[in-house]
Amino acid sequence: MIENITALDDERLDVYARLTEVQLRNKLEPEKGIFIAESDKVIDRALDAGYEPLSLLIPDHKLNAMRGLIDRAQAAWWRFHSESNNTSSDVEVAPSSNNGEISSNCLKESSGSFAAELKNNKSLPVFVAPAEEIEKLAGYELTRGVLCAMRRKPLPSVRDLLESTKARRIAILEDITNHTNVGAAFRSAAALGVDAILVTPACCDPLYRRAVRVSMGTVFQVPWTRIGMDIGLGSDVYSRVDNKRSGDKRSAALSFDRIDGGDTKAIQSDAWPIQGLQMLRNLGFTSAALALSDNSVSLDDPCLKQCEKLALVLGTEGDGLSDHTIAACDYTVKIPMAHGVDSLNVAAASAVAFWELRAR
Repeated sequence: MIENITALDDERLDVYARLTEVQLRNKLEPEKGIFIAESDKVIDRALDAGYEPLSLLIPDHKLNAMRGLIDRAQAAWWRFHSESNNTSSDVEVAPSSNNGEISSNCLKESSGSFAAELKNNKSLPVFVAPAEEIEKLAGYELTRGVLCAMRRKPLPSVRDLLESTKARRIAILEDITNHTNVGAAFRSAAALGVDAILVTPACCDPLYRRAVRVSMGTVFQVPWTRIGMDIGLGSDVYSRVDNKRSGDKRSAALSFDRIDGGDTKAIQSDAWPIQGLQMLRNLGFTSAALALSDNSVSLDDPCLKQCEKLALVLGTEGDGLSDHTIAACDYTVKIPMAHGVDSLNVAAASAVAFWELRAR
């Protein structure tokens, strides 16, 4: 259903410009959240990954070039609506008070027509407007030709993700707050054979518009989920791990032999970093923290390449990994560098590490 938009204040366009990324998300029920994909290649990859399209926004001069994408998105729209009998077309999110999420009433007020259209439409809404008007609406030139509002999917558990993918090489992004770096890390992971990515609670959203754009849609190709959403055992565990740090590069792992007098295999929580890393260890993974320390081993150390399953842990810009995480990992790893350079941007470092430690 192609509709020419004549007024920028059309409520059906709120999802593209007037709702913030936080308002589009829903942490408690991700499947009721929305994200925006930009460019035909990125949208194609999202459709391949099984995401539901909700509407398209296209500059009028790009309409003919996007006919193939429109047909493909329309077919996906029909598939979702015929299978779900419209139960998945409710864009209302769970009410929330203080966690920064948009409430159902707020979404109704700010984009009520959009929600109603999704329920009543008999085909995918395709909004068309002059390029200069879309630029005013979005705040930037839409150089890649098309935007698509899409529904998020529920995130799998860490265990389910790793077991279903039979992952041998995974990356963990700890508290990375730059969306460009997250997108770049996903792109490198896709190109260099990383099987899955785990992101910690404070890491920025891989489906944030800039992250999706920088990744060129690889956020839809590399399986990922959140790790560490549970509250965990408490700060006393952190202090015990810190107290057991030493010069031995594997000493941190020894501190997990017993926790609270119990078998570590009984720990089901994935709270980050303590239980999360222990759960990965129980699944057969060796963890390697990319960080500078006195006991770091070189990235090309043969012991790393011999690991059947390896989890590479990368830290936030500037501060890098937390001391708790470094202490809890099996290895601390550094990239050998020349000319006195002591560190790389996290996106660049991830690409180097993914290549060097790829499964062979």
